[in-house]
Amino acid sequence: MPGLTREVRIRRDEVGVPHIFAENLPDLGFGVGVAMAQDRRWQMEAMRLLACGRMAELAGDRRIEGAASISRARRCSRLDQFYRSLRLRGVAEEEWSQVSDEGRGLLDGFARGRERLGGAVPSG
Repeated sequence: MPGLTREVRIRRDEVGVPHIFAENLPDLGFGVGVAMAQDRRWQMEAMRLLACGRMAELAGDRRIEGAASISRARRCSRLDQFYRSLRLRGVAEEEWSQVSDEGRGLLDGFARGRERLGGAVPSG
C-alpha cells in the first residue's frame, strides 16, 4: 500500500480483535489506523466533528435528547458553540508541539492509515 515503508500485517483473532505487526512505528501506526477505521470509521469521524465544534454538519441543527446535561445545550448548534469554546484545536496544537519525533511518526502513520481506508477526510 502506498504510504508504507515495510510490510504491515493485520491479523484478527477468533473474536475479531486486530493484531498489527510492523517493523517500525510509522508503519505500525498505519496498521492501527486501518484496523480502527475498519471497525469504527463513523465513530472516529463523529468524535472528530464533535471535538471541533462541527457536529451540526453531521447531524443537522436538531434537538438533543438525553445528553444535554453535559453542556446544557439543547441543539447541535449550541453543542458546537460549547465545544468551540473549549478551544480543543489549540490545545491539540500545543500538545503536538511537545510530541517526540518517534511519536509524530506513529501518529502520522495512524492518520495515513485511517485516510487510506476511507478516503481523505477534511481537516478541522
